[in-house]
Parts: sequence; structure tokens; C-alpha cells
Amino acid sequence: MIKENYIEIKSFVASHGPEIIERLSSVVKPLPGRVAVLCDPHVDRQSGILVAPGKYKGSQDSDSGTVIASGVLTLKVGDRVGFLPMHGLRCSPDEFSWVPTGAEVRLYGVSCPYHESLVILEG
Repeated sequence: MIKENYIEIKSFVASHGPEIIERLSSVVKPLPGRVAVLCDPHVDRQSGILVAPGKYKGSQDSDSGTVIASGVLTLKVGDRVGFLPMHGLRCSPDEFSWVPTGAEVRLYGVSCPYHESLVILEG
């Protein structure tokens, strides 16, 4: 819920289970140079920031996830990555039947090289 003069900061919970990642990895086959990432789920609200009256409204998107398909040699299925929140082609359950309800998958390497959007590899 977003109130006027208030920006919600969402906090992230554990990543999706391995059964979901395994199922999606068998469905998604990216072209060379493309990477598909299942975004981590997040809770609605943990804390907030007060801002100047009437200027800003919004919320923070997920910025971490698990690779579910990779068309590059440096990333494999199951790798945990951090990415720029505003990058990537978003795939939602409304648009694609293979995306789990309540989840979001992002495709990288479409409008710019994937390594410009994926900024960290965990582990």
C-alpha cells in the first residue's frame, strides 16, 4: 500500500524453492547471450521513507533472483544474481502461462548485453 508522501521499502524473503526453478528451467530455452532470472519474492512492507509533500510516490522492485535459463557460458541454472531493478524484459503470469502465479521472470540480454544488467553473482 502506498500513501501520499510515503515510499515503501520492500524487504526480500528467501528465494523460490528448487522445484520451481527446476520446472522453469525445463520450459525456458533462451537464445545465446540471453539470461532468464526468476525474481525473488518480497513482502508488502517492512519500513518506509518520508518524503517532501506531494512529490514522490512509488515502491522498490526486487533486485535479486535465481537464474532459471542461461544462453551464456558464465552463468548456469541455480546461480543467484543481483541485477539493476529497472532493467530486463518483465514476464508476468498474465502474459505467459509458464510463469508461476505471483512470480516475475525477467529476461536479460534483450535490449542491452546481459552483463550490463546483472551486477553481482552470489557465491
